Amino acid sequence: MQEVQPTDRVEEPQEASGGGRSRGRGRAQAKSAPLTRVLPRLLARYREELAPQLQQEFSYANVMEIPRVQKVVINVGLGEALTNARAMEATMGDIAAITGQRPISRKARRSVAGF
Repeated sequence: MQEVQPTDRVEEPQEASGGGRSRGRGRAQAKSAPLTRVLPRLLARYREELAPQLQQEFSYANVMEIPRVQKVVINVGLGEALTNARAMEATMGDIAAITGQRPISRKARRSVAGF
């Protein structure tokens, strides 16, 4: 019989609820590979290059004083879509190429000409 060494054991994380008991006792559970997180290019560049420059230029004493970008919103007014049916598709393709993400299309509920 082979002895089990402490390095051979694999501990599975406990579930948040249920007291650590598994509902599927006796069933084989699929093990998932650890997820690796890849930072978006802009965020990585900000952290590596821009944040140290800002800290030096404005002489921030603490890293938490450096301004951060939390959200970027891109808005496109597309009045041309009323006459040109393909304008919406072309614009969505352009935004996808610029941002690297699929845009979400929202249409105005009502038109306010005086706005």
